[in-house]
Amino acid sequence: MSLEDFAKQAGHAHLVPLWDIMRGMLPPEPRPQALPHHWRLVDWRAPLIKAATLVTAEEAERRVLLLENPAFPGEFRVAATMHAGLQLLAPGETARPHRHSQAALRFVIEGAGAHTSVDGVRQDMQPGVSF
Repeated sequence: MSLEDFAKQAGHAHLVPLWDIMRGMLPPEPRPQALPHHWRLVDWRAPLIKAATLVTAEEAERRVLLLENPAFPGEFRVAATMHAGLQLLAPGETARPHRHSQAALRFVIEGAGAHTSVDGVRQDMQPGVSF
């Protein structure tokens, strides 16, 4: 049996020989696709506050402005495997509880009196705190 025939037969079982694709999967040096980009507070704070006047937390489910790396237009991500967003909850608003199948990080920039729950444990949110 030739390697080509073997690869076809393996493909029918949804198997792929790593040796055929390893150079693309495991390059000897990193090949980042993302471009360096700085999302400045002065550029995103006003649009985030404006969004709170146009869309309620209930209407939006998650009133979030997604950060989008210029290298990935239309893909809503900051790096190859990372998404990030800016969320504003106005006083008295509540975001419906939800779970993340992926890792999640919250970093509070401003505000007071809010909390979240991580594995059922209340976490008070305050500026400069991440969890």
